[in-house]
This record gives sequence, structure tokens and C-alpha cells, in this order.
Amino acid sequence: LLRANKEFPDKAWTYLFLAGVYQRFGSVDEALVVLNRAVERWPANAEARVLRANILAAINKHAQALTEYERAVTLAPELPQTYLFYGIELDRLNQNSKAILILTKCAELAPSMPNAHYYLGTAYFKKGEVDRATREFETTIGLDPQYALAYLQLSKLYRQSGNKAKAQECMQKYGELSMKEKSDQSERTRTFLDDLSKR
Repeated sequence: LLRANKEFPDKAWTYLFLAGVYQRFGSVDEALVVLNRAVERWPANAEARVLRANILAAINKHAQALTEYERAVTLAPELPQTYLFYGIELDRLNQNSKAILILTKCAELAPSMPNAHYYLGTAYFKKGEVDRATREFETTIGLDPQYALAYLQLSKLYRQSGNKAKAQECMQKYGELSMKEKSDQSERTRTFLDDLSKR
């Protein structure tokens, strides 16, 4: 990606992918440098602003992150991922009412996106709107039956409402899916390391 970025300096995707790899491997400062260059070069690129906002949020620069998300929404009002990450950050900062509005917009733009419904459910849960939260988590599972965290949240909701049997059922499903997820991740890591050792 470094080579691609040098060979194609006029292609925004090389900056975005490179920043994503830096972030994934814990090089947040390098990711931010790359995204700053991308935003300077393409100030109207909503994706670059969203990625920069995600990193700013991760390093606790929340006010700057919110500003970036707002700019991205203005630049690309039909891009659901912008609303998703913006809503997650608002919810993290306990701005639940605004988070619900933003995540609702995400779910309207991308009704088949499980993450939109999951995070909308968590925002409703925090606000104490149990029925709405339950509906959103059930929708999440309907769209993606392997979405482990939705089962965990449903288990909490059922336990809170006194439905112990349903709570236990959801917790068991969460446990099964979590174990499978860990196993799959271990297998992917093992395969990656095996491939590296053969080079």
C-alpha cells in the first residue's frame, strides 16, 4: 500500500486503505497523518473525513471527531456509514436522543445493515426504551443470525423483564457464537502466519 500510495498519489483510495492498515495494526499516529493528507487534498471526500473522525474518536478527541462526522454528513447525506459511526460516537458520549435520530437515519438509508439496528438498539436500551431496543436487537438477528452481541443484549433485556428462560436461551446462543468467533479468528491468524512462513 505504501508503494501504491507513491505510485498513485492522485488516487484517494490509496490513502484510505493505507490509513486503514495503519489503524488496524495500532499505528494510529501514522493513520492520522495519512488521513490528514487525504483531507487536505480532497476536502470534499466524506469517506476520508469519516475515517479521520473514527481515529479522532479512538484517541479521545471527541469534539474534533463530532465536527468531522457533521462535515461528512453534509458532504454525503446519503452515505449510511457516516450516520452509523456518528451515531455510535454520540451514544458513547451519552447524547442518546441525538444518537437515536442519527442511527434511525442510518437504518432508513440501509435497512438491511445489521449494525445500524444493533447500535440503534443499544441507544434505546440506554435510554430505557425496552420495547424499541428489543425490536432493534431482534431485527439485527433477523438480518444476521450470527450477530453474537445482539443475543447478549437481548439476554440482558429479557432478564430485566423477568423472562429468565428467554434470557438464558439468548445467553447460551451468545456463548456459542462467541466461541465460534474466537475459533474462526484463531484459524485466520494461524493461516496468515503459515502463509508468511512459506514466503
